Amino acid sequence: MKKVIFYSFIALYSLCLVSCSFSVKGEGETGEKEIKISNINEVEAQGNYRLIYLYDNTNPRIIVETYKNLLDNLKIKTSGSKLSISESKKVEGTDLYNVYIYGPQIETFDVTDSINVDINSQLRVSQLNINLSKSAKLLASNVVVDVLKVDLSGKAKASIQGTGNKLILTASDESDFTSPFLELSEANVNISNVATAELYVKSKLLGKITNNSRLSIIGNPSKDIKTIDLAELKFINSDSIRK
Repeated sequence: MKKVIFYSFIALYSLCLVSCSFSVKGEGETGEKEIKISNINEVEAQGNYRLIYLYDNTNPRIIVETYKNLLDNLKIKTSGSKLSISESKKVEGTDLYNVYIYGPQIETFDVTDSINVDINSQLRVSQLNINLSKSAKLLASNVVVDVLKVDLSGKAKASIQGTGNKLILTASDESDFTSPFLELSEANVNISNVATAELYVKSKLLGKITNNSRLSIIGNPSKDIKTIDLAELKFINSDSIRK
């Protein structure tokens, strides 16, 4: 019995050592690191940091702002027009961990883990693709697109302002797409599990909502949408939102 307890203790201790060796926390002095990149139109990001996009078509670059012991923790590479960012070690409990992307118009954001994306410049593209999973979040205040494709899963959240001709939305699990200030002509939705969405649609609403999902619509579009299981579809008076 003593041997069983002893070996159990050793196993737990070893597990703790392995776990701790694969995580790091920012400490000491802060600093910045600049990395020159080629022109990109796609961002793939994994990890736990804040990602800020700023338009600059003359000097594409990345600036990492964090504690000095974390400056080299990010693995940053480009392949063609795609930028990939990930972490060498998992970072927890760090209050300053920012990655600034300066570049031309981005057409695809593929983001996972606990990254917070801020799009601080106008995005004006024909098609914008946003894929968020796990606990990723995205905020955009000025988007002008023809087609917007959004795919959310896990506890991902996105909120977008601007205008678009067509939205194709897939939301599952506990994800949320609350964008009452995104003016859309048409929306095609597939919302499931307990996901939620709030949209401003002027002309046409298509798709389906299932399980215990909820969809709130601002506007009075024509409707061809299926409500299945305990899903809830609600229409909101636009005057109450846009005062």
